[in-house]
Amino acid sequence: MSTRDLQRLRKEQILAFNEEIAPGMAERGLALGVFRREADAYPFGVGKTAVHHSKKGLYAQGYYEQHRCLAPWTHALIDHLGRVTVCCMLREGPVLGDLREQSFSEIWQGPAYAALRARTQPLFPACHRCDDFLQENRQFNTILSA
Repeated sequence: MSTRDLQRLRKEQILAFNEEIAPGMAERGLALGVFRREADAYPFGVGKTAVHHSKKGLYAQGYYEQHRCLAPWTHALIDHLGRVTVCCMLREGPVLGDLREQSFSEIWQGPAYAALRARTQPLFPACHRCDDFLQENRQFNTILSA
């Protein structure tokens, strides 16, 4: 067992979350306008396949096997030293630029971001563990495929 395995929820924990926590969270979140849909309170999914993916730490539920992540067009993560990466899942790299050497505009419009945007999916293995932009990507990809 690795440290990464210790960070994942077991199937029993996911099912307990879905039964004991998510329903109240959904009710309160919808009432406060934090959630748009009840499903937003179930980040690990509810079906057998979704729970299977989540217990493996694959929180994107296989979405990025068939769809693009649009974070390279909409997002950047800047660390405390000024290094720019595409998102928090990739804070270890690739580093797309350094604000101590270039402006943000130069980095955003530069060759490293262009090369990343040209890649096919999934961009990196970490993409399968990410659900940070999953809802947004579903909406964007629906619009783009229409």
